[in-house]
Amino acid sequence: MNPMTNSLRTQIAEAKVALIKDGWDLVGSIMHDGGATGDFGIMYIKDKDTVFVNFKTAKDILYILSH
Repeated sequence: MNPMTNSLRTQIAEAKVALIKDGWDLVGSIMHDGGATGDFGIMYIKDKDTVFVNFKTAKDILYILSH
């Protein structure tokens, strides 16, 4: 059974939409930084900055982009 709830799936979907609207570009569907920081998820890039959307970051991304 997948541990992700519908609420969490919704947050991830909303975070992806919010990033696109804010000018972030999708780099890859499931990316990992190779273990350097442990970042994983759906990778977006903007002005040489990167962000990974996953079950740990979705809520924070939505909060940051809404302020």
